[in-house]
Amino acid sequence: STPSATCLVRVGEADDGSPTDQSDAAFTITTSTTETISVPTIPSGPATGITGISYAYSTSGATSSLGHAVQYKFDWDDGTDSGWLAVGTTTASHSWAAAATYDVRAMARCAEHTTVESIWSTTLSVIITEGVTTGHYNSPAQYKVLPEVIWSAATGGGTWMSNVQVTDVSGGSQVSVYYNTASGRRGPFLLWDNTAGGALSSVKYANLLETIDGIDTEVFTYYGTVGAVEFVSQDGSHLLQAAARTLNGNYAKTLSALNLVEAETADTTRAMLIQNYTNNAGYRSTCGFFNPTSDALTVEFTLLNSSGGQIGAQFSKTLAGHDFQAFNPFNQAGVPYSAYSYDNIILRVRPTAGTGSVMCFGATVDNTSNDPAAHLAVQGQ
Repeated sequence: STPSATCLVRVGEADDGSPTDQSDAAFTITTSTTETISVPTIPSGPATGITGISYAYSTSGATSSLGHAVQYKFDWDDGTDSGWLAVGTTTASHSWAAAATYDVRAMARCAEHTTVESIWSTTLSVIITEGVTTGHYNSPAQYKVLPEVIWSAATGGGTWMSNVQVTDVSGGSQVSVYYNTASGRRGPFLLWDNTAGGALSSVKYANLLETIDGIDTEVFTYYGTVGAVEFVSQDGSHLLQAAARTLNGNYAKTLSALNLVEAETADTTRAMLIQNYTNNAGYRSTCGFFNPTSDALTVEFTLLNSSGGQIGAQFSKTLAGHDFQAFNPFNQAGVPYSAYSYDNIILRVRPTAGTGSVMCFGATVDNTSNDPAAHLAVQGQ
């Protein structure tokens, strides 16, 4: 059992050991090495999705201690897995039939010694929703989006913040949130555990972004940001509603959470309108857009006057998956105040490319008092 480079074989008669013979050439005894496979990376891919839609997930990083090729496998947490992928393949796709939260993980094995496997990777939580809401467009749902929440200094003094009420329509819900701002996506974070609560119980957060800041364990500066918040329950039988009051001192505007339905989104088959815009000495205007899907889309924006004629230049923005963007549409169109002054204006929002969708909102703010008003987007065709 001791390693040696000068070993010989001697053969003897079993009964009395004679005669004997010995090999002429020496051979080497080495310590046997147990092969191990390192743990693959946490799967990367969409963290939210819709039932029946296939999503791709990737992993990498596993190696054999003997330098052998490795294979990967994904566990989808619905009783199925990807099976062992071919050597060199690191991506697999899957769709889920039921709305729930799934913990996707990956494993690797040696391609030569297939019983030698790694342990499972860290899991990626994937929240799958029904994607459509039965009943009316504003029905309670597993997945709701507030298209704008804010926590930031106000131009005219004070602080803008969004206080938010979340209602557990069905009862017993665990409500997680994602926060989407210009710098990326945060979450999911468990915001409210209402597993012991009854139907139509609710909770209110005086400053939602400050609350999320307190439960986000990583370094991120929430103050000074604006973005969209997604609320997601644990499955399709737990239904939510949410509403925000965004305020600064004595002034406020309100928005109700939206559903991922045709009535409240635009895509390449349908446009939306944000109406009653003003950009002059009395009011300034803003708008915001959130892509609730994992797929990018390009959106064309057009300002229209009271005759339906275009003012300024058309402009386009590309929104990546879960991207949030906000801006003054008059500035983007090249017709800013005070060089130009407008009232009774419509903003047409028309996606032109991509398979994602977009949620929209608008706002005007009184230039004297800073009193804001929300402008809800409606279907435009």
